[in-house]
Amino acid sequence: MKKWMILISLILWIPGLGICEEATGNINFAVGFLRTDDDFSKIFDVDERMEIGIICDVKKKNWPVSIVFEYLLSYAGSRIPENSYGLIENTKINFYCSETYLGIKKIFKYFGSVRPFVGGGIHTISMYVDMPHDNEFNAGVGYWAGAGSYFMLSKHVHIAFEWKWSKAKLSIFDIKSDVGGNHFDFMIGFNF
Repeated sequence: MKKWMILISLILWIPGLGICEEATGNINFAVGFLRTDDDFSKIFDVDERMEIGIICDVKKKNWPVSIVFEYLLSYAGSRIPENSYGLIENTKINFYCSETYLGIKKIFKYFGSVRPFVGGGIHTISMYVDMPHDNEFNAGVGYWAGAGSYFMLSKHVHIAFEWKWSKAKLSIFDIKSDVGGNHFDFMIGFNF
């Protein structure tokens, strides 16, 4: 995480390379949930993970698209269902995830105080899985695409809704599955 923040800071603040002059963008606090992929849901009996995070986009005023950076933390708890994957049935299991999204976003400013957007890119995911008798950590890389809309409350304050689809394969207890899915987030933020 520190490496990403240092890289973004350098891009923003190095004159000549960065976008510190004539910059525009949005900084948002997000809360929502991830509706998990069918494979992951069936294996671990986890239909949703609650998530919170920071969602930012920034660009020079004359750029057609913004650079997007998102950092989300999510959690889900469950019990192992009856299955054929070699896991002990009815064991309590907890999932802790951190996800970093990087990509581009196109914001359409033709509709007054409503600003729809679309975007996509790559993302990384780190997942820690905890059970009473075992635990595991794994990380992977995937891709994402999404859409949503900002609703301007004033010149600099807005609320927003975002839907995002993500896909990334991870091996958890030697079972490979897609740990992504459909994200539904509510955001409140600041436009600069």
